[in-house]
Amino acid sequence: MQRFILGLLFLLVYTKNSAQNYFKTDYTSTSHYVDKNGEKVDGKGDMLKAQMGVLVPLYVKQHANKQITMWAINLSGAYAKFNHKDLADRNFPDEVINANVAGLYLRPISDRWSLLASAGVGLYADPDQLSADAILASGGAVFIYHWLENFDVGIGAGVSNAFGVPMVMPMVYLKWKKDGMYEISATMMNSVELAASVKFTDFLKLRLVAFEMDGITSVIKVDDTSMIFGSNSLRSFLSPEFNLGKKAIFHFGAGATWMRSAEVQERSLKTLFKSFSEDDKPNSYFQPSLLLNVGFKYNF
Repeated sequence: MQRFILGLLFLLVYTKNSAQNYFKTDYTSTSHYVDKNGEKVDGKGDMLKAQMGVLVPLYVKQHANKQITMWAINLSGAYAKFNHKDLADRNFPDEVINANVAGLYLRPISDRWSLLASAGVGLYADPDQLSADAILASGGAVFIYHWLENFDVGIGAGVSNAFGVPMVMPMVYLKWKKDGMYEISATMMNSVELAASVKFTDFLKLRLVAFEMDGITSVIKVDDTSMIFGSNSLRSFLSPEFNLGKKAIFHFGAGATWMRSAEVQERSLKTLFKSFSEDDKPNSYFQPSLLLNVGFKYNF
């Protein structure tokens, strides 16, 4: 199912009423490459990844029930540098660039339901192999049910041409947060995260991310055949957060990347359907390794 998530390329960002900027960098240290049975094969590698994004509302209207109607533009980008050793036969790229621009539309359709729709286009490429094939479109819609004041769930469908032809896939949305001195949050949007934090002062918060998964992908050429490279990371880390005024947050962290997959697949529906019948574990992956990260957020 990890390859299914990578193929989706559908960015959903949900915000109450503010634009958000963020920048973060993750370093995953060197570890050995193993097969699906955990046996070491030749090769090892590390990864340095930088991500940034900005969500800018163009129109916002708050209704009496605190729901909002919003038009917005989301700009996001990611760059990954891989240091692969003895893995040349795997056709893994040394660098990957992801850049996406999407329009977002959010509106209430009842007291309990909202509609979130998105349409965008992006570049998902190896900088040494830039081509029209690496320009991918995505879009979709999710119906969100506001179960509780701090708990939203949703389901919908997204469309993407990541595997060569447009295809429709199911989408799941989840957002839950408990505020206070002790905070707990769970989100399933453009990444999957389960986290808890302790607020010591208005300046300092200690955050434990128990589970976080996201990925990066690229369209590449292998023997004149269009292929897709995908890498997903599953990690946990402890992160102090420092409030620099009311709108800015600086954070850094350390922990472990429990698994980092890396696969090259054909861009075809046959490959996609095959992934549903196989074990969810990737065919091969990198062993657990040290994770270090640093980042900055700014809310308008």
